[in-house]
Amino acid sequence: MKTTKKLTILFLCLSLFWQAGALPPVFAAEKLTIQEMIDKAKDGDTIKVPKGNYKEDIVIDKSVKLKGNNTTIEGTVKIAADNVRFESFTLTKYGVNDGDPVVRILGKDAKVSSNKFLKTE
Repeated sequence: MKTTKKLTILFLCLSLFWQAGALPPVFAAEKLTIQEMIDKAKDGDTIKVPKGNYKEDIVIDKSVKLKGNNTTIEGTVKIAADNVRFESFTLTKYGVNDGDPVVRILGKDAKVSSNKFLKTE
């Protein structure tokens, strides 16, 4: 079989798996905001947020796992869905007023772990 035919078959197979939901979404190469990654995800997805600094407030309104990789969020996080996992981020904003929560959990069975909270001036 020629190399072109093999690549075409491989591409078609991967496309079918992707459409069937058998392959996880990959957002790292798309340069999206964290909120855009959440908006594109489906319940049950794992979102691996690429290394970097993100200046945004996010709302997690789907049952997803958000995992950072040397990732800093300068903003607030609202967990509005059930069964959310939020781990391995550095958060550097404590809300609009002193004492405001940086992570607000409204959903059930949320797990927030391995995060760092730094107050910046």
